[in-house]
Amino acid sequence: MRKKKQPAELFDVTQISASTGYRPWDDMRAFCTTLSKLVVVWSWGATGWCRMSPYVLRFRVNGKLHRGYVFVCVTHADLFHVVFTTSRNRVVKTVTDVFVDDFVETLDAIIETAPATEAPCDTSA
Repeated sequence: MRKKKQPAELFDVTQISASTGYRPWDDMRAFCTTLSKLVVVWSWGATGWCRMSPYVLRFRVNGKLHRGYVFVCVTHADLFHVVFTTSRNRVVKTVTDVFVDDFVETLDAIIETAPATEAPCDTSA
C-alpha cells in the first residue's frame, strides 16, 4: 500500500507584514548588491532578485542540495527569517532567527554544501 504524501504548504507572501512581527526593508537594494557580489552566492546560481513586498526579498537558486526559491524577511529584532520553496512555492524548509553574521553560511549549508556526517580521519598515526 502506498503512502499518501501530505500536501505541501504553500508560501504566501501576503501573510508577511508588520503585524506578524516583520519590518520593512529600507536597505533591501544595498543588501542584494552586497550579497550578489560574494563568490559563494555565485555557486548557488542565484538569479531573479526580486522585491516581493516591502517585507520580502525573493531570489532563485540552482544549488546542489536545493533548487527553487529563497524568501528572506527581517524581523523586528533584526534577525532573518528564511523560507526555501520549490519553483511552485511549496515550502521545503524554514529557518528562523538567523543573525546577519551567519546568514551566508546558513544558506550555503542548505543550498550547496552537504553537512559533515563523519569526523575527519587522523592520518598522522
